[in-house]
Amino acid sequence: MIGTDGESSFWIIAMTGKYKGEHFEWTMRPELVAAIEEIDIRNTIQFDMDYFNLTEENIALLSNDIGKKYDGNNKGASIYFDTREKLKYLGRLLSEELELNSVNNYNEKPNKQAGRGKGFVLKEYILAGFIPKKHHKETGDNLFIKLSFWGFDNNKPHFGIDIDVNFSDGKNPFKKLRDLFQQQYWSISLKDFPNNWTDLIDLVKPQFQRMADYIDSYFSKIETSKEMIPYIELLKANKNLILTGAPGTGKTFLAKQIANEIGEWEFVQFHPSFDYTDFVEGLRPLKKDGGELGFELKDGIFKAFCKKALRNFIDSKKSKEELKKEDIVLNNISDFLDKCIDDGDELELSTGNKFTISEYNESHIKVKVPNNAITSDLTLPFNELSQLLLNEYKLNKVKDIREFFNRSHNRQSDSYIFTLYNNSNLRKELKTDSDISTVERKDYVLIIDEINRAEISKVFGELFFSIDSGYRGEKGKVKTQYSNLQDESDVFYDGFYIPENVYIIGTMNDIDRSVESMDFAMRRRFAWKEVTAFERISMWNGQIEDWKEESEKRMIALNNAIEDVQGLSSAYHIGPAYFLKLEKYRDAENPFEQLWENHLKGVIFEYLRGLPNSVEELENLKLAYDLKDDVENI
Repeated sequence: MIGTDGESSFWIIAMTGKYKGEHFEWTMRPELVAAIEEIDIRNTIQFDMDYFNLTEENIALLSNDIGKKYDGNNKGASIYFDTREKLKYLGRLLSEELELNSVNNYNEKPNKQAGRGKGFVLKEYILAGFIPKKHHKETGDNLFIKLSFWGFDNNKPHFGIDIDVNFSDGKNPFKKLRDLFQQQYWSISLKDFPNNWTDLIDLVKPQFQRMADYIDSYFSKIETSKEMIPYIELLKANKNLILTGAPGTGKTFLAKQIANEIGEWEFVQFHPSFDYTDFVEGLRPLKKDGGELGFELKDGIFKAFCKKALRNFIDSKKSKEELKKEDIVLNNISDFLDKCIDDGDELELSTGNKFTISEYNESHIKVKVPNNAITSDLTLPFNELSQLLLNEYKLNKVKDIREFFNRSHNRQSDSYIFTLYNNSNLRKELKTDSDISTVERKDYVLIIDEINRAEISKVFGELFFSIDSGYRGEKGKVKTQYSNLQDESDVFYDGFYIPENVYIIGTMNDIDRSVESMDFAMRRRFAWKEVTAFERISMWNGQIEDWKEESEKRMIALNNAIEDVQGLSSAYHIGPAYFLKLEKYRDAENPFEQLWENHLKGVIFEYLRGLPNSVEELENLKLAYDLKDDVENI
């Protein structure tokens, strides 16, 4: 074109673009991209401060003044302060490069060293601390990412990055966590230290980012723990909790978060074919060694879970001496039985019958008796043998076993237990070098996902009584449907009960048609808490940051529109968990459109099924999701 001076001039077109859907997308011209890739633009950056001047001579001067009375005119002191200012500059550069918006919240100064009595002296390390500004309110100067030089006092100078705490504040809440934070430590010898700002930033930027990410993760967990407090208090007070709400509100994820805060947990999902034998106990097919098919009584998920919790509950009340003795006895039994199996040792009853050990576990010892006229396979109760050894009971006759366990009759297994108990290899004294600690009582949480999808009364059976929060422990003991088949070695032989340290969390969708199958007797044994879509948006943190703001707008607009549909309510909201699927479509031209077509449309269509104007309503909900209503109303 012709300029005002009459000369030809040209516009330099650096960008090109095109419409993508309703948006215009700019991109840099390919020629310009190629030109930029051929040069390292950062080499042209003018840094505002000279690089570190830690020459061998200066390191020697600094090392010479370490521990001496501080004098501002000393050369070592000048090097110290010059280096510290450059560490602060490095922190600012890293913060800008990583867009962390960090603040310099801690600087070490020459200070009195404990016990030296020399007044102010130069320390053997130089450091500057930084914290992302978003965490500065919580940390003050008590926690920081530390950039430091150290090792001048032993002629092994290093540069390092780690997360550290302020020890001068006696009330610093982070001091007790220092070992945890220090695990992120990274360092490099000064002989391998880069000689310019650009290379140094390249080297340490990933480490600085890793420290910042770790601090983010720490505070995210703290925030999550705070969010969990109301749910934990509700569960602790009632023992049983059901989380209800619209689909996609993250009820299952929330249940796991709550359980993590409380203690150990296990997960089970109910379904229409799930029953009492799956949950409590039942007979299961068993193929014997001879190929015959039989049945054995097997614990269900809940009973096995309660046994684990009860073991912890009982052990937590034992002294260190009791636990040590148990450890010795159990190790002794295991060593003895392992030897019998490995060597094929034959053991002999007082009648002359011989038997061998085939296998064992913490519940049973299985033996083979070739000359037994009735059966060649027998199962012995492991705990009876261990109880006799723990009590150091003197057995002179087989019937002494019956008297010890206060039984009215002898059992076939007694003769075998008598033989094992009096074996000299088993009765030898053992010493243990293991350091036995007392057992800390833990809480155990069973998460039942979609609890309403099974027929609750058939799954829980007689446990309707025991599950009540007022009947935890032995006072809630009941006889189960298979109690007559129970082995005397079973901890619940006299009746099943739910230990005091067991909690239950159930989840269910409000709109699930099977909700009605949950009867009132079961309902009143649980506390109920609705989980709304909006209060669970926190699940997006660190997951869909690129779409977080738009996701919130679309979800709110869609849910408001759903409530306007006659016959629908907040129970039909679309929860934030659905929007986590956006990550699957990161490379798509329109991830939100993919989310609608592949995940939301089908769910909402089911909501509208049977309504006379379902097609029109679906179109209106799509407009709301696309934020079209907002545009038209501006």
